[in-house]
Amino acid sequence: MISFKKSHKIAIVVFTILLIALFDYTTTLHLSSVDIINRELYFIPILLGAYWFGKKGGMFTSLAASALYLPCAMMDSPVGSVAYFSNLLEIALFNAAGYFVGTYYDLRRTQFTLASNDYDEAIPRQTQNILFCIHSAGNTISAAHYIADNFSHQRNITITAMGFLRIQSQDFFATKEEFQAAFVKSNTEMIHLMERTKTIILQGGISETNVRERNITIEGKTIANSILEEQRRGHYDMIIVGCTKMSKAQEFLFGNTNIAIVREAPCPVLIVC
Repeated sequence: MISFKKSHKIAIVVFTILLIALFDYTTTLHLSSVDIINRELYFIPILLGAYWFGKKGGMFTSLAASALYLPCAMMDSPVGSVAYFSNLLEIALFNAAGYFVGTYYDLRRTQFTLASNDYDEAIPRQTQNILFCIHSAGNTISAAHYIADNFSHQRNITITAMGFLRIQSQDFFATKEEFQAAFVKSNTEMIHLMERTKTIILQGGISETNVRERNITIEGKTIANSILEEQRRGHYDMIIVGCTKMSKAQEFLFGNTNIAIVREAPCPVLIVC
């Protein structure tokens, strides 16, 4: 996969938008199909800016495109004409695209987590096997306390504390250094979270021999599907997850992992909030 430095990305966006503006201003066939095509080409740098730099980049690029396009759009469009309102609508679409696409990729970046440690260890079938899913920090500690308080008296139980960690494309980061920094940060945070939850479970009275700790790397699929695949692979008797708080925008764009698990899981699912 081709990776560009931040300075190269900025140069590509600036060069593209200036090149399109040059074509637009040198086209004399206003209100023709050629002019309409030139107008639509402004979406290319806007979408690139939003993809690479999020909402700020998308809005900056869309405003720059609007400023460059406005004089050309108004030159041969009488005020109040259909073409006049069509051009104003196009400028509004420029900024809407920059805002919403940029917001989407900002939200995608907030979902970034990394780790690895796949395994083939067999799960003991003589016990009740519980899959404790850790895919975010949201209410994970509360879920660990719930397990410690409610399952410590059971001796024939195995708790598998499993971190489901998703790798995002390096293109979501401006530079390789930012990608590596996010890599280290995400791994460190997950390690600390796993250690803390395991400590809570053990302090609750569950034997260390009955607690397993694993991480699974996720790439190219959703966390919910990965959890369901793990359940089917290990034939777990129950899934326990912490309730993750999401904004309406996040839930609309990415879906709610916990809801997807409840709908599809072939075993009981306990969500701790």
